[in-house]
Amino acid sequence: METCIIYVVPHNQQDLTFTCHTGHALESLVSGETSGAERKAHVMPLQKEVKTKLITDFHRHDTDTGSPEVQIAILTGRIQQLTDHLRENKKDESCRRGLLKLVGHRRRLLTYLRQVNYQHYLAVTESLKLRHK
Repeated sequence: METCIIYVVPHNQQDLTFTCHTGHALESLVSGETSGAERKAHVMPLQKEVKTKLITDFHRHDTDTGSPEVQIAILTGRIQQLTDHLRENKKDESCRRGLLKLVGHRRRLLTYLRQVNYQHYLAVTESLKLRHK
């Protein structure tokens, strides 16, 4: 295996060092190209129409966009979207981490809603087809 060292001098005159293992990697670093393995999958956020429909379905009043019910509905839509993405891209670990953070956030919101207003909690879990306690 051939190893090479590349020195890059930016405008502030400090040396940056990059190490590559093959001549092909050197050429791609110099030309700015990236291989397919280095590119990351791009996951789109919820579409505006979908998000506004979720807000109108679960809002408490006309200008409500931040109640727990609305947040849970939006998070559920995003979780479903990321789950579909992960079925196609099984090795996307950064997406998996983001999905787990969203699931944890939704779980905390559901716990809060269950403690504050159990009837709303039951209505939200039934309409979103989530398991409930």
